[in-house]
Amino acid sequence: TPLDDGTSGDFHAGSATQVDQLKGQIRSEVDAQQVQALISTMNKKCFKACVTSPSSSLSSSETACIERCVERYREALREVSQALVHAAKKQQM
Repeated sequence: TPLDDGTSGDFHAGSATQVDQLKGQIRSEVDAQQVQALISTMNKKCFKACVTSPSSSLSSSETACIERCVERYREALREVSQALVHAAKKQQM
């Protein structure tokens, strides 16, 4: 039966290139979901840590706290990413 995109959905009939493309699309979607989850977690944790009395706007100290909190998350992510890349390169040797 045809799928919404007009394909038959029969992966056995597809070429290896098509399967690889599909795998790449799935990986990209999973990566995007993981990034969204990380951003959501970061937002919740930084908001909880920095905003003591929620109101219609943030105070300058709350804004500064959130900026520092987000920067710490970004730096930690950068460090972890670099460590993972280094470990992957080391494993390939």
